[in-house]
Amino acid sequence: MYKLEMHLHTKGNSSCGKEMPIKIIERYKKAGYDGIVCTNHFNKYIFYKYFRNYKTTEDKVNKYLEAYYELYKYGEKEGIDIFFGVELALLNDDYHNHVRPNCAELLVYGITVEEFKKYNVKLANMNYEKFYNFADENNWLVVQAHPFRARTKLVDPKYLHGQEAYNGHPFHNNRNDLALERAEEFGLIKTAGSDFHALNYEGTGLAFERKVTSEQDLVKLLRTTKPQIFKRKEGNL
Repeated sequence: MYKLEMHLHTKGNSSCGKEMPIKIIERYKKAGYDGIVCTNHFNKYIFYKYFRNYKTTEDKVNKYLEAYYELYKYGEKEGIDIFFGVELALLNDDYHNHVRPNCAELLVYGITVEEFKKYNVKLANMNYEKFYNFADENNWLVVQAHPFRARTKLVDPKYLHGQEAYNGHPFHNNRNDLALERAEEFGLIKTAGSDFHALNYEGTGLAFERKVTSEQDLVKLLRTTKPQIFKRKEGNL
């Protein structure tokens, strides 16, 4: 089986990420993972406020990608595959605006670094319908993250390909039973991830029957197979 982390954040891309890539790779190698999808937060607040000291769009994008590149470098050295992804909030619909209304975040799979460089903040300025159609055109998957967490609104399933059926974040009440039920009700692709922000969060993900070779190969496998969800053991923090 090929064990893949589907939801992970590094330090440097938002205030919630606490661990440097080298430490992440050490922990994931020890935990027996074969690969990681790096899904750092991206939204207009992060782009315009968190990276406000970087003047140009290119500079902001390069800063955003630094941790991914570093994770990729250490992963290659230790034999852990690193794939690009993003946890995206559209328009002003994100938790980082500090107003804390009902919000939603989307895990985007299949998008490549080159595509992100091309579109970056333009993605965050789309509404749900436009983004879903744009994702379809590019063969990306749109998956709602932790849909039943507090302050989270449910995205209309017609604008989703999938749903995070199990989120392993140890300090949130994710109500994963409801997430699984809703995914099954609407026939959405089911994903699972640790929602890694700090050491010891790891332990959740998807197990595939074969190696994942690229971002687009991941999309193919999610569309055509039913990978096994595995979960972090309780009490290992």
